Amino acid sequence: MHTEPTHLAASNHPITGEPTNLQRALWADAAIHTFIQRTGCDLEDGLGDLLCDLMHWSSILNFDFDAALERARSHFEVEAVPPTQAS
Repeated sequence: MHTEPTHLAASNHPITGEPTNLQRALWADAAIHTFIQRTGCDLEDGLGDLLCDLMHWSSILNFDFDAALERARSHFEVEAVPPTQAS
């Protein structure tokens, strides 16, 4: 995905006005590639290593990583539903 043109995600969803899932995926792509560049890990290990480091970060700052992950999972489930099916 890192080679996808960012202009594909330039505008928000025409119905909801929210960012599209493509935009969200491109933001994540930028984050994972920045992490890979900074750490030297490869793409295959990048997601797991980033999540592990976020667990360390959460622990140091007293954030509840599991609660954040569950909240993220809930957001994903809502965002994954096409707007025409969402109520």
